Amino acid sequence: MAGVYRRTRRPQQAIAEFQQALRIRPEYLDAHNNLGVMLGQRGDLTNAISHLQEAVRIRPKSAEGHSNLGVALEFAGTLPQAVEQYRQALQIDPDFPAARDGLA
Repeated sequence: MAGVYRRTRRPQQAIAEFQQALRIRPEYLDAHNNLGVMLGQRGDLTNAISHLQEAVRIRPKSAEGHSNLGVALEFAGTLPQAVEQYRQALQIDPDFPAARDGLA
């Protein structure tokens, strides 16, 4: 359901759905990842980074997870850490476009 809210431009409802999913299943990778991305888009970088770090902890071999964390860290102004996340994403998937763009 959260994806529907996100696509229909109801981000607050999507955020609430992801938070509810995490109350039920705290290790839910996609909820951490999607919630982190949405919080980042809304400017809540501290919480975004926390959720994206948790997503990377749950699945350390996720190029998408590392890249998303890199984006949030970049917007937070922590460029060395962002670069490291982009590099980790590219080690996992050398053709991952978002990570390549992050380093460009």
